[in-house]
Amino acid sequence: MLYEQNVNEHGIPFREATDPEMDGWYEVDDSVVDYSVAAIEDYRKNNKNIEPGTQLRIVNTRPDEEDRPEAARAPAPTSQEDLSAVSAGLPKGEGSEAL
Repeated sequence: MLYEQNVNEHGIPFREATDPEMDGWYEVDDSVVDYSVAAIEDYRKNNKNIEPGTQLRIVNTRPDEEDRPEAARAPAPTSQEDLSAVSAGLPKGEGSEAL
C-alpha cells in the first residue's frame, strides 16, 4: 500500500514525476496495447446510455486451441527435449537428487 500511495497512475514515483528537473524528459511509448482496456473503451464509446451502476467486466472469449482454425493456432514447441535433458546441466545442490 505504501508503494501505491507514492507513485502516480503510470508507476512513476511522485517525487520524480513532480520534479521540475524532469520537465521535458518523459515521452509516451505507444508500442504496447492493453486489449482489455481497449475493449472497455470501445464499449463505452459505442454504448452511450449505460445503465447507472453497471459493472463492466472483461471476459476472455478466445476459443481453446483445438477449437481454433489451424492457421490461427499457436506454433507447436520446436524442442523435443524433456526436463531430464535440461536438468542435466543444472548445478548439483541439496535436493537436486530428484531431478
